[in-house]
Amino acid sequence: MTFFSLALGLALAMAPSRATVYVAAHQDDIVLLMGRSVQTDIKADLPTVLIVMTAGDAGNGSSPASAMGIRGHQYNQMGNPYFRVRHNAQEAAITYWLPARHARAPRRSTESFGDGLPRVEKVEIGNVMLYYLNLPDGQLDAFYTGAQATMADIEGVNVYTQESLRNTLREIIRRNHSSVVGVMVHTPDPTPDFRAPDYNENGMVHALSDHPDHVAAGRFMRDAIESSAELACVNRSLYMGYWIRTLPDSMTYSEKQSQVSAFTILDTVLKNQGNIASRDAQLRERLGSMDAFHTSFYGKQKWRPLLAPSDRCTVVTTVVRHAR
Repeated sequence: MTFFSLALGLALAMAPSRATVYVAAHQDDIVLLMGRSVQTDIKADLPTVLIVMTAGDAGNGSSPASAMGIRGHQYNQMGNPYFRVRHNAQEAAITYWLPARHARAPRRSTESFGDGLPRVEKVEIGNVMLYYLNLPDGQLDAFYTGAQATMADIEGVNVYTQESLRNTLREIIRRNHSSVVGVMVHTPDPTPDFRAPDYNENGMVHALSDHPDHVAAGRFMRDAIESSAELACVNRSLYMGYWIRTLPDSMTYSEKQSQVSAFTILDTVLKNQGNIASRDAQLRERLGSMDAFHTSFYGKQKWRPLLAPSDRCTVVTTVVRHAR
């Protein structure tokens, strides 16, 4: 990293943002991959928007289980829709971080962002607004690359094209933060490069692969922002995915314990409502997702800033707030 980029990163990390948007492919990505940033923003009572692009249904669709889900040992034993339980678990984790003054009961509705755009499932909890697009798990990359021209959500409520998905993402930002200067958009890295300085620790190059849904989610939001003149001055934080498992802890002790507590709450909901989601072969058939894979993310977070191009705006209206 050059001296200039290091100095710029430090300066940005000290500047306050006033509202935040987090984009993730799956429900637990925000807690596990962006856990330091999101807990800081929610606890600080910033207006916080969370967009989860897939249903995280593990091939089960809107049902408790499908043949694919059972073979993959990811299904629900209690007859509850698998993806709904994951939504419930994420909401419980987020609620843990709410400032004390906020009510904990979620308010559920749908929101339309204009003619011809889908009606998106919405949940409001305190200072957090969640949007669930409920696209099929594991297919987001195929949709982005054009292998699928359209994509219906798993409940058959909405059918997206690439353009309507980008428009929906843009409208979510506008609808929630149109009058706020200092909006920060957090996304999975759309162009991960393990050779880049920000992706190396002590010269080590990481060879782990990431979930294709993560990268596709970052690319959809990147395109939504970069193709909009109105969002020309939006800056982003681009988050490393599965590779953070190889890195040393980057959180303070209290931040890590707060993340662990939130994920423990998430896992408890999965267990109590019947979801099996373990990636550990020795733990398959055990309720919840508290296994070595998921817990390996505790205490780790890494991102790189992406500033709005100077030739597209004269005033930087969004700033990076979180230390890496």
